[in-house]
Amino acid sequence: GLLAVSDFWTNEMSTIDVRRRAWRETLGFDLLPVFARAAQDIVFSPDGLSIVVPCAASDNVIVFAR
Repeated sequence: GLLAVSDFWTNEMSTIDVRRRAWRETLGFDLLPVFARAAQDIVFSPDGLSIVVPCAASDNVIVFAR
């Protein structure tokens, strides 16, 4: 399984491989274009293959797919 942990104060999201008990990566939303900043939530798709992150003050979402 995949665990996504976010810190919206620093605008970062880390992913952790729960089965291996290993950190995978940290994504900095500040590196994304302006329309994709200010993440507000993390939602997994029903099939578990994507992470959807809605952004504040815009009608945009970020989709991270495997």
